[in-house]
Amino acid sequence: MVALEKGSLRIAETVVHFEVKQQKRAVVNAKRLIRMTKTTFELSGALQISCDILVVADVARKSDTGLRIRREIECYHEMGYRVAIRHVKNGKSLGAASPDIQHCVNLGLAEIVVSDAAVDANVVLVFSPTQIDRQFAGFENLTARRVILIVDSLPDYADLSTWSLHEKGIDEIVLAPTNRWVREAVVKQNLPLRMEAEDWRSVASAVDPLGKRELPDRRLVVGRFSAPGESQWPTKKKLFETYGFRNEVEFLFVGYPPDHLRAAVSQRKSWTGLKFDTISGERFVDLVDAIAYFPSARAPELPEAVIAAAMASGKPVFLPPRFKPHFGPGAIYCSADVLKAEIRNWFADTDALKAFCQEAKRQAGFQFSKEVLSGRIQRLAGPPSKVVSRARTRHPKKPRVLFVPSNGVGLGHVTRLLAIARRMDAKVEPVFATLAQAAPIIEASGYAAEYIPSQSDTGEAYQTWDKWFGYQLRELVERYQVSAVVFDGNHPSDGLIQAVGARVGCKLVWVRRGMLGKKVTPFIDNTRFMNLIIEPSEAARERQNGVLASRRAEVLEVPPITLLDSSEALPRHEARDELGLNQEKAAVLVQLGAGANRDVLGLADKVVKELSKLEALQIVVAEWENGLVRMPVWPGARVLRGFPISRFLNAFDFSVSAAGYNTYHEVLRFALPTIFLANRNPQMDDQWSRAEFAQDKQAGFNLAEDELFQLPALCEALTNEAVRRVIRKNCLDLIDENGAAAAAKAISQLMRVS
Repeated sequence: MVALEKGSLRIAETVVHFEVKQQKRAVVNAKRLIRMTKTTFELSGALQISCDILVVADVARKSDTGLRIRREIECYHEMGYRVAIRHVKNGKSLGAASPDIQHCVNLGLAEIVVSDAAVDANVVLVFSPTQIDRQFAGFENLTARRVILIVDSLPDYADLSTWSLHEKGIDEIVLAPTNRWVREAVVKQNLPLRMEAEDWRSVASAVDPLGKRELPDRRLVVGRFSAPGESQWPTKKKLFETYGFRNEVEFLFVGYPPDHLRAAVSQRKSWTGLKFDTISGERFVDLVDAIAYFPSARAPELPEAVIAAAMASGKPVFLPPRFKPHFGPGAIYCSADVLKAEIRNWFADTDALKAFCQEAKRQAGFQFSKEVLSGRIQRLAGPPSKVVSRARTRHPKKPRVLFVPSNGVGLGHVTRLLAIARRMDAKVEPVFATLAQAAPIIEASGYAAEYIPSQSDTGEAYQTWDKWFGYQLRELVERYQVSAVVFDGNHPSDGLIQAVGARVGCKLVWVRRGMLGKKVTPFIDNTRFMNLIIEPSEAARERQNGVLASRRAEVLEVPPITLLDSSEALPRHEARDELGLNQEKAAVLVQLGAGANRDVLGLADKVVKELSKLEALQIVVAEWENGLVRMPVWPGARVLRGFPISRFLNAFDFSVSAAGYNTYHEVLRFALPTIFLANRNPQMDDQWSRAEFAQDKQAGFNLAEDELFQLPALCEALTNEAVRRVIRKNCLDLIDENGAAAAAKAISQLMRVS
């Protein structure tokens, strides 16, 4: 995998190389796609089907209907019913399918049928019939024993009258209101249809926790989930009176307010709004500590499925008193003007809160009972048929983890994730989606790799690129059916969060370096969406400063991560043989980085000229595989290309290196005496502090670029074996075992593999 050149002589053949034309073509295509991409939902499926239960719904509807439908499908599947889904657009619902409904399809709990398919069903469940157009429901091709209209919002006569018309193949149409307010409105319509005696309630199931480190000083997260629309939100004055929490409380909501409130809402730094198709109802409940739903007095459609899930999960729910007849004693009731005080008081009394939440779980099981739904569907649909479902699970044979390395200056992000991937449990299949132009390197390491051009490669504005990136990543997450996404980079963007949030049960891990210096990512608050943050430790940890130094409580710290263990490097004699170096003469490796934000070529030229003053010193200059410049061949020097170079570090007596995370810890792990030329570009991490620490511990030298005249003297010292012996010992004293195995184990445990 490594090539070494002397003059025009190629000593070893390169295995890894970049397909430059293909990479450039990918970037051009990306620029086109960024301007063309729209997230739409299309269905394909069987043209003729027999099933027990047909679900008819707008699966992209902006509400918690997706979670309601998911809980019902899970119940029906458990009972042995064959379930199919027909999507009916309402003309306004452009967007992706509800993540919760997509989850049912992925697991094979339900199959999809197209609108013009002929369907023979025992019972048809039409969700939110007032929000969809019957003419697109495909009833003309339907044979059914019963059609149940699950009405969850206030109807007018025009909304429901068209649904009361009997088709030839339908025996009965039944009305099923979801709450007392909707029931009263439906009764006033005086339609010639039978009505279910009891409300059609959601099923309460506790969410499956995705895993999150509990932090002693983290902010309380209060959530709100509702359909969009003016009736779902209070007036502007009431809005801030109700949800105007101080900075110790974070407000997370799904379902944006009406236009006249958006400007005011966007100014609240502690408020975060999410789109319906970027987060499942289950993940939302998992993220929050409490639910507070205070709509206007006119709101009849309740986010019942989310509220029921929160109650069943032991999360307190705060509601206006008028909802008590529906939700019973499982919620906390108060007026909007005292909500903030109520939340503060309840969370201050942890014993009382714990006791109440336990009772809320019990009440949820009673108020939103799976047994009630089971009995009702048996009465309406009859026993399950023996027809075998054609739904197919999309689960891979092994759980997959998608590693997403950012596009850094060099190969640091890629290398760290490769180090973790090769130590993952054998029961897990690693896959890569790289923003760096490193797909050939990843594939040569034995992993499938997808390339997503980075923002810098496309040249697009960051916000525009990030929306496209989120779309592309979400497509890969679904295509590979991954159980976890592991991101290594400085900026966990909104596109990343939304792509992962849309997949039910998918964990999100951030591998982040600690010594970023004074750089602050604008996405630091997205840490709240992470199920695990892994920080590869620094040998120079005591010199860490900046914003991340104060946030160590939120991370799992592992020992320094390097691609190779010390035992994997070639022995000195073999490494020199493979590189064609003289076994007796001293050799130095010059590795100054990729050159994206540094004049590597000019610096290397100065370094080589200074090193050439030392007689009989073999000089080898490393060229990064994704470097922006090609190194010339200096007289008496050689150029080393390939990956990983660390396999050959034992061939050298010392090195002249940058102090990036990977290079720094590799030379320490392999006890290679080094003169560090830290890259002090503001875009870089804190290389100077690393180099200075090594010098203070007598494990290396720190040399500024404007002091290169001292290089020959330092190199002269490093040709002394006694000096090198002391430095090698000090290097080994500074480094622990390889943290890649610990990181891999933590990810596997999060995925519940080991």
